Amino acid sequence: MNVVQVTHGRVNPDGDNGITRTVYNINKYLNNDISNTIISFDDRVTAKTVHERECGLKVELFPRNKLFIGQELKTEVKETKNTIFHFHLMWLQDKNCFAKEIIKNNHNYIITTHAAYTPDRIDSLKKKIALKTTEFEYLKNARAIHALCYEEKFILRELGLKNEIFVIPNGISDTELNLIDKSKELLSPYDDHYFNLVWVGRLRPDKNLIGMVESISLLPDSIKSLIKLNIVGEGNKEYLNRIQKLIVLLDLSDNITFHGSKFGVEKYNYIIKSDVYLQPSFSEGISFSILDALACGKPSIISRQCNMNYYSKHKAFEVVEPFSEDIANKIQELYEDSELREKLSRNALDLVEKEFHWKSLIHKYKLQYNKLFNV
Repeated sequence: MNVVQVTHGRVNPDGDNGITRTVYNINKYLNNDISNTIISFDDRVTAKTVHERECGLKVELFPRNKLFIGQELKTEVKETKNTIFHFHLMWLQDKNCFAKEIIKNNHNYIITTHAAYTPDRIDSLKKKIALKTTEFEYLKNARAIHALCYEEKFILRELGLKNEIFVIPNGISDTELNLIDKSKELLSPYDDHYFNLVWVGRLRPDKNLIGMVESISLLPDSIKSLIKLNIVGEGNKEYLNRIQKLIVLLDLSDNITFHGSKFGVEKYNYIIKSDVYLQPSFSEGISFSILDALACGKPSIISRQCNMNYYSKHKAFEVVEPFSEDIANKIQELYEDSELREKLSRNALDLVEKEFHWKSLIHKYKLQYNKLFNV
């Protein structure tokens, strides 16, 4: 049996694209037992190109084609035998033509939806029309659909999909754990006179940075003067301007610092040297930023909408509603309770080992691939 991962771009595991990180780790951990390759649509190539990353990963790049697929890709599909195609693509028109070619050649495909069909991400008329037409057809014809969490599975069922839907979360690999260990050797990027909160990600409205900023303003003055919110990441410029204006309006310039994007060891240094990780998003799949924080053993405050509720029994994080007053109350609680922070830290490390390490997650993928191949 052969599995082909289908994605977009050059599969850089050190970037801030969670889909890329998933594809990379499936390939890395699966290749020991099942033949596994990666096909990717790339805007920068005009013919098939094999791109080899410095980690030894080889990615077959094909040019973007919105209305049809090129002859090279047609030939590859036709000559491939005993194969399951695993799509990690949403909304791109290229994938629809490719999926039809796969069916034409009597192959099966499955789709990991990466939380792309949550209501807040159907944010344009074009997407709404596609979801009732071409996008729904693409989803409906999949042999199975992979959701990152049970909350996402519920949303997919609400769309009217009858396919098998299986659930496997995102994960942490040995590569990330090694980077975390290396980050412990670096000097802290923070002023240790403060109680340092950190958020890491892409600046977008659904990440609720407005709520985070407002929560700092609601803290008692005696605590607020000792709190620093560290924002690590870049993104939507318009949203960044809104945040910066709010900071000035609330007189919080001394409490909030923007650090820009950080990657690799440096990113983990910002997480592991903080006191508390904060992510009260309005919507998430299974966020890699949260998994990174847990793997660093950080006490974390996350919103119910981060879809980690099925893991609450591990008592490895604190859950809030994404409202500024609720976030502020939880920040104050963790600030005042060092024993609770230590308990959350221990449980976070235990949770990652039990539920989120790729060594155990890849076994679930293998079971699904074998099940689908034998149907």
